[in-house]
Amino acid sequence: YQRRVRGQHQGIMGCGGSKTEEKEKEIGELKAKLAALEERNKFMNENSTREFKDHGSKGFFTHGASAADSKEVDDEKAKLEKAQKELEALAKKANPANNVVLDDEARDKAWRGVVKGFKYYPNDDRSGDADAKESWKIADAFWPASANQMTKDQFNTQFNSVLGDKAEEAFAVFDADSSGILDRMEFFSAMDSKYADNAVEAMKWESLMKANKTFTK
Repeated sequence: YQRRVRGQHQGIMGCGGSKTEEKEKEIGELKAKLAALEERNKFMNENSTREFKDHGSKGFFTHGASAADSKEVDDEKAKLEKAQKELEALAKKANPANNVVLDDEARDKAWRGVVKGFKYYPNDDRSGDADAKESWKIADAFWPASANQMTKDQFNTQFNSVLGDKAEEAFAVFDADSSGILDRMEFFSAMDSKYADNAVEAMKWESLMKANKTFTK
């Protein structure tokens, strides 16, 4: 739960970077504590009538997780959610461009620039590459042009069935500017780079996209 995620610090400089690192450390600690509490409650519920031994002592669980135990988990979840929102706010403050919304004309121009820069996906120079065209079809079906952006919650919903609690870390991999919102152009640029730099990893992501056919609005 405390593993660093590549790309999470990009675009953050100076004192903002140290604050971000502190907040990430806090989030890592909260995740670890939350996981331990959830595992404890699960164990208590599954072993509520079983004998246990611990450091020479002996006894029995007479009930599962109590209301107080459940509240403790809920409180940690609330702390984690608050810390994550604070991290997103730090990222936006550190990079003013994160708060700029492009109009349709600017987005179209930016998208043409993204396509021209593709190293693997089809562009004017690689229109005959069968593998690249097939990869593009899969990615385009997963995230069609009609959907410009994906929030963290939408991304988690999209990938939760295959990534589980790692979906949030996966979001950070693609959210290069740490804005808390994943743009379609940002996603395709990152995917294209993965094919060029690490084809095996890229194919794993492609397999996940095939398993999650369409974007959830």
